[in-house]
Amino acid sequence: MKRFRPLALCLALLLPLLAGACARDTLLQGADQAAVLAYSEPIADNLLQGLNQRDYALFSKDFDSQMRSAIPPAAFQSQVIGTVSGKVGSYVSRQVHQVVRSGSQVTVVYNAKFTKENDVIITLSLTATQPHQVSELFFDSTSLE
Repeated sequence: MKRFRPLALCLALLLPLLAGACARDTLLQGADQAAVLAYSEPIADNLLQGLNQRDYALFSKDFDSQMRSAIPPAAFQSQVIGTVSGKVGSYVSRQVHQVVRSGSQVTVVYNAKFTKENDVIITLSLTATQPHQVSELFFDSTSLE
């Protein structure tokens, strides 16, 4: 019996921690979702207009410093324009799929339509506090895999 006590103790300590880590993501709805969309929608508009217009300044207007480093102007042309626009076309429209708060970040997931593909998922993560800045951006579709 003594062999199992350390294992039981480890499990007793780890399970609440794991449960707490999972509980940090909160799906936002109603007024909470609307409050996030009030600042995230203009940011998404800038990104997607910048993408369509091939305008790095507009595309990156709301980036945090890490995003600016991750997607400098040259990478915008080759990776974003070349890969995303090249494969899915120009942005057409979007609908909010879900909004999630995770610690100091909020993530808005969109179902978007582009000229070459109707099912593109855009995941936009922003700082929850002002100034709201883009900390992550992902485009996902069968054409981009």
